[in-house]
Amino acid sequence: MNLIFENLLKTHPIITVIGMAKNTGKTTTLNRLIAEAELIRCRIGLVSTGRDGESTDVFTGREKPRIYAQKGAYFAATEESLGLCEAKIQLRAMTECLTSIGKVVIAEVTEPGAVEICGPVSVDEMLDVVEQLRKEYGVKNVLIDGSINRMAIATTRLNAGVILATGAVLGDMKQVIEQTQLKVDLLQIQCLDAQTRTVVDRHRGRAGVLLIDKDRDAEVLDSSLLDNISGVVEKITGQVGYLYTSGSVTDMVIEELLKKDKTVEIIVEDASMVHISGFSYERWLASGANITAVNKLNLLAVTCNSHNPMGNDFEPKEFLEAMRGSLNVPVYDVMIN
Repeated sequence: MNLIFENLLKTHPIITVIGMAKNTGKTTTLNRLIAEAELIRCRIGLVSTGRDGESTDVFTGREKPRIYAQKGAYFAATEESLGLCEAKIQLRAMTECLTSIGKVVIAEVTEPGAVEICGPVSVDEMLDVVEQLRKEYGVKNVLIDGSINRMAIATTRLNAGVILATGAVLGDMKQVIEQTQLKVDLLQIQCLDAQTRTVVDRHRGRAGVLLIDKDRDAEVLDSSLLDNISGVVEKITGQVGYLYTSGSVTDMVIEELLKKDKTVEIIVEDASMVHISGFSYERWLASGANITAVNKLNLLAVTCNSHNPMGNDFEPKEFLEAMRGSLNVPVYDVMIN
């Protein structure tokens, strides 16, 4: 096996794997990280932002790839999911974190095999579980099975690296490349400048929206941007240079701002709060405006899955080379690299 992730494992103690959709190869990527960690003798801990590793997809009924953990690995699960693990395990700790399927526990793999992993609901609890894995059980690498919509806050607070999984299930090759390019661009949006960050930090937590002028004076608006787009836009005068929102940015937000010629710098908490099309993003940048984030994500690599269980596969090497020629981050196919 080529060690394509060896350097990432040695330099990033916490790595989150997120998929652009179901069947893009997230679990296969996670299994490759687990296997390489075993080869370079890194003790790992496994956590999920939801529930992962089941043998069957609860929504589609299709078989899913299992998560295979090696002897000596630790993982977060629930009392219920422990009974569904095929690996031999030893319960090590009960946490105080509650989920809809029971209390989160920490277990150790004593004989290798498939496991189901879960994780806490809140970001603070996720941070606690990761810290427990690292400090109490000597885990060198924590691998998080993440979600495209739930990963960012925990990921930035953990200073974790991100691997994005994409694949043929998203459409034809041109569509897949375009969608992945957009997601990579959005995940790589830069941090706002330090002076404006100071202003945002002063008001975060009690403001749905901040309008910040060029002298860095801020007007606090209690309403949500999405609930009152037109009202917020009307308050943007020529002196306002920045629009901070604690919520999401959508095509509707971009359209309203462009329609009223309000080309400010939009500030979001992190990249997971931006849900816009490539067309909207191109128009926004072409207007001279920008989107920045309070917390920047660290995108390490992209993995591409040429298999489409819902339709036609891509030729693996052709797909890999096309992706590598289109993205500014390392790209791997874990089945052929």
